[in-house]
Amino acid sequence: MKYAFVFVSLLLVFSPILSYAQEPDEVKEVNQDDLGNVEDKFQELFFKAIKLRAIENYNQAIETLDKCLKIDKKEAAVYVELGKNYIAIESLDKAEKNFVKAIELLDGEQKIQTQLLLFDVLKNQKKYNEAAQLAQNLIDKGEDKEIELIEIYMLLEDFSKALDEIELLEKEKGYTNLTNNFRDAIFKTNNNYEKAITYYKNRIDQNPLNEDNYFRLINFYKLQDNSEAILKTAKALEQINPLQDELPFILSIVHLQENKPEKAFEYAKKVLKNNALDEQVKTQLIQAFKKFVAANPAYQTQFVALLDLAIEEGESAASNQERAEFYLQRDVQKALEYYQQALVDQPNSFELHQKIIVLQLKEEMYQNALTSAENALEVFPAQVVFYYFKGRALYGLTQYDEAISVLEEGLSYLFETSQLEVDLLELLAETHFQLENNTQAETYQKKALNAKQKLDKME
Repeated sequence: MKYAFVFVSLLLVFSPILSYAQEPDEVKEVNQDDLGNVEDKFQELFFKAIKLRAIENYNQAIETLDKCLKIDKKEAAVYVELGKNYIAIESLDKAEKNFVKAIELLDGEQKIQTQLLLFDVLKNQKKYNEAAQLAQNLIDKGEDKEIELIEIYMLLEDFSKALDEIELLEKEKGYTNLTNNFRDAIFKTNNNYEKAITYYKNRIDQNPLNEDNYFRLINFYKLQDNSEAILKTAKALEQINPLQDELPFILSIVHLQENKPEKAFEYAKKVLKNNALDEQVKTQLIQAFKKFVAANPAYQTQFVALLDLAIEEGESAASNQERAEFYLQRDVQKALEYYQQALVDQPNSFELHQKIIVLQLKEEMYQNALTSAENALEVFPAQVVFYYFKGRALYGLTQYDEAISVLEEGLSYLFETSQLEVDLLELLAETHFQLENNTQAETYQKKALNAKQKLDKME
């Protein structure tokens, strides 16, 4: 029919077509008496289906397209539209069948565009073998599907074919982080660490100025726990680029593992002085030294100096927090000081607010705890734990009526049984006893006991 090429080109080029169509008042089924108006009826139905899909009425669009097929079963555009509607209602098997039918009827660019639609449907159905075959076909036609083909082979665990595709892609476009990552994943999945090490050694021999190869080699040495080889490789990279940002971190950690703390501290200082490095890296370094010093207390002074340097160099709140935790069992006042410094940098940290108040209550610094709890409630107005802390501080200050009011307000925010509810009820009971409100105190005691029993059953 003469309308056939119009709809195929309109649809498969994916250009807007809604403005070309007028919604008919009524669409009738085609029968043998309507042959004189077949062309008009097809157009009415087809454009109606387009509009129905546009307003997300997919099932009715499918019904309308089925009527189109009763007029012409060889119109590829109808099958493509059916496929799109079936995708929309997540009926991928039917979408696949319709795209396959359309491909049989098409050629040239229109066929390729429909194959791309089919490829996505096959992948989403996890029909990886069929998807791989189609991807190769599309690549042969000039489509950029190499990466997706590699991904499919990885999913199929066909690592030999994946490597073949990686090498083909690298010959065409050179080495990339993506292809290197694919290759590394294959090495790791198959525990081919020695093969990986040999591979990256060869890469370094071919291009000794490429720093990425050194880091990838180091990563595989890490998997073997071969600190000596890591150190050797890192030193080789240091010769190439002594200003490499990430290198001091590696050298510091390795020297620490090799029980060479003096060298480790030396490189650690370089890490902390480097503003180009992410704060997370610096925090990770401090964690490693904290663990080392816990087992080697003779180096505590050097560790504290390292923390001082971190703070001097403008490190984030994480360093202040690390320092606070270092002093936690040694000097509570210093720990509090550094927690509060950390809170300046991280005013929305729930954890820091809580740690500060707990320490203040433990040290019977009730006025300070009261102020801290009020500050925390400004940030977290619905967090019951801070009402409890405020009530505990007021109790410590013998402001019992105020404590009861705060604790009852906190209780109103609780919607399920928890240990916090038990603590609140017990403190309310204690506070009422202080005011000699024995009846209320006993009531809260009973409530606390019931909550505790309920909690025990839940556990």
